[in-house]
Amino acid sequence: MRRLLPFLRHVALITVLAVALMAIVRPAGAGEVWTIASDQNFPPYNFTLKGKRTGVDTQIVEAVLRKLNVSAIHRPMSWVEVVQAIDDNKVDLAFQFLGTKERFEKYRLVGPFRTGQTVLLGRKGRSFDVKDIADLRGLRVGTIRGFTYTPLFDNDAEIQKLEGANATTNIRRLFYGRTDIIIGDRESLLYSADEDGKLDRVQMLTMKVGDFPRYIAFPKQRTEKAERFEKALEELIADGTINRIMKVWLGEK
Repeated sequence: MRRLLPFLRHVALITVLAVALMAIVRPAGAGEVWTIASDQNFPPYNFTLKGKRTGVDTQIVEAVLRKLNVSAIHRPMSWVEVVQAIDDNKVDLAFQFLGTKERFEKYRLVGPFRTGQTVLLGRKGRSFDVKDIADLRGLRVGTIRGFTYTPLFDNDAEIQKLEGANATTNIRRLFYGRTDIIIGDRESLLYSADEDGKLDRVQMLTMKVGDFPRYIAFPKQRTEKAERFEKALEELIADGTINRIMKVWLGEK
């Protein structure tokens, strides 16, 4: 062992010098790692496939980070936990958020990076006369725990809202007869219905809840990172990269 010590010291010195040299020559941001929170199962936007996080929004975020020479550590969790992680400044960023007044005051929101359509979904063969949000009173409406939809819906205490973990759970509860209608993102509901083999058994109601911009949230304490991310995002929107990612997943928009 004593004979090895001079050799080990020599190796250690070379290693230190090599690391120092890499730090000098590598581009700004290289080696930087950001922690990212997102809903663990919200396809086609963010989900896990063969052990890797993927989806429309996941790929958009990763494209921006590549431009910044930043690596990502993904932290999939429930949506309630995503919001808590941002509130507690435990992650660098989280997605995807609707831009409410409260959230603009609470977080540093970047975007919008896309727009999502919120719809009402029911079973084929059942009809509901729903012309506005107030018409949902008296119906059992499936929601995702912690999600925000629209103030008219969120603040209406007379609407019976039944929370589920995700869109797949809500699709199944619809067919178990536990809910009458589901409210949610159009692409997510249709994707989940298709994955569960029920796409031909559901239908969207005529009334659309609305089109809402989606944002990426940073804790206020990480504004410098948010500003860097925002600049890179704007460049990728301008050169068509973001639109190409959305077309691959969602088709023509």
